[in-house]
Amino acid sequence: MAIRQFQYFDPKSVEEACSLLYQHRGEARVLAGGQSLLPMMKLNLIEPKYLIDLKRIPNLAVIRAVTDDETGRNIISIGALATHAEIANSELIRREVPLLSETAAGIGHPQVRNRGTIGGSLAHCDPAADLVATMLALDANIVVASHDGKRRKVRAGSFFKGTFTTDLREGEILTQIEIEPHSNAVQSFKKMILGHGDFPLVVVSTSLRFDKGVCRDAAIALAGVGEVAFRVKDAENILVGKPEITGDDISRAAKISAEASKPESDLEVSSEYKQKMVEVFVTRALTDALSKRSKLNAR
Repeated sequence: MAIRQFQYFDPKSVEEACSLLYQHRGEARVLAGGQSLLPMMKLNLIEPKYLIDLKRIPNLAVIRAVTDDETGRNIISIGALATHAEIANSELIRREVPLLSETAAGIGHPQVRNRGTIGGSLAHCDPAADLVATMLALDANIVVASHDGKRRKVRAGSFFKGTFTTDLREGEILTQIEIEPHSNAVQSFKKMILGHGDFPLVVVSTSLRFDKGVCRDAAIALAGVGEVAFRVKDAENILVGKPEITGDDISRAAKISAEASKPESDLEVSSEYKQKMVEVFVTRALTDALSKRSKLNAR
């Protein structure tokens, strides 16, 4: 199918882009990497009259360490136009937020990683997206700019609302992601795919933070098994407060995670099989994270 005719804008600032988006609200779309938007336009699933390209806006792909103005803590700031490949290859990300590096490195094929952007993926909010689960596990802040010049931060847990639905409002654009690194956290990302580069059927992103030998915080985030990615709080509570996380703890957390998932059957596999795979992949992710802790303690 041919893409329907549209008017193209290439704003030079975030303020200009937000203004255009608000002016043409309901009829405009924002173009970042285009890996989701353009295929949908080719299939005539969406037919925007206006396309607002963000690529000419400076500094929207910058990855850097900064100090948070509100808390004074060190955070990693990632521009919305940073590609998956740039994130996967960033030494800063590898060192400070290895879970994000691990996630980005496994997205699609090289062509997708070279063009797709973190902001585009999060704003698209596919319920099976790798990055959405990892943002939840990292408790990331999503920074949003508005047409009225204001900016706000939204926790990942509040930003993702449903299938292809986020907390973005009329005239708002996702501009960056902020993540607080934790040197005492061990993390792991696992997903079920049928073939290399295929879209995942089950996604598991985990993070365990230890302090004085005790698990102080746990995150188990799932994608692909519900209307939106989500964290399994009941499973996380099994792990928090434990000086040593046992195999039984992992099994219980994995079972609770599977019970919390509500996958739908598709042409490849049944909902029952996906639910069983949630248990398998949560077990793998937690076991892998704890093995990383053992290696750190052995140094």
